[in-house]
Formats: sequence, C-alpha cells, structure tokens
Amino acid sequence: MLLRYKKYAIFSLPTLVIVPTLFVFSTGLALCSAIAVIGGIIRTFNKDLVQMTIVPGVDIPSILSLPVSIVFAVILLLISFSSWKLLKRYIKFIR
Repeated sequence: MLLRYKKYAIFSLPTLVIVPTLFVFSTGLALCSAIAVIGGIIRTFNKDLVQMTIVPGVDIPSILSLPVSIVFAVILLLISFSSWKLLKRYIKFIR
C-alpha cells in the first residue's frame, strides 16, 4: 500500500508540468500550421498584407509563398504529431 502512494508522490509533480505543456505545445503547433497555410494563400494573392522573409531584408517571392508556407506547415504538423504521441506515451507510462 505504501509503495502505491510512493509512486503517486514521485509522478505527481512532473505530471503537473509535463502533461499541460505537451498538450498546449502540440495543439498550438497544429493551429500555427493552419495559420501558416492561410498566410501563404493570402501572401500569394495580396503581396502587401503579409510579409514573409528568410532573413531581414530578403523577402520570399510571392509566387513561392504558398509552397514555402506548406513546407513550414508540414514541419510544424510533424513536430505537433510527435509531441502528441509523446504525451500519449507518457500518460500510458504513468498508469
């Protein structure tokens, strides 16, 4: 019985930090990937509304803004999916 409470004591503080952090991180990245694609579409048709630069002073051509934003969105989605899988694995581990 005491061993059971020891397990809860060991996992409670890290769980209070890890679970909300991974949840917010993964959902935030998924939302940002959608915003990146929308920004690429807007930039393709209206050059002045959204600014896309590689480094300060070097703009991405407006014709390439949609492909660049899609690549960036895919990278964000992969990181989001990986953090979501890590969250599920952590929850399974502490049970």
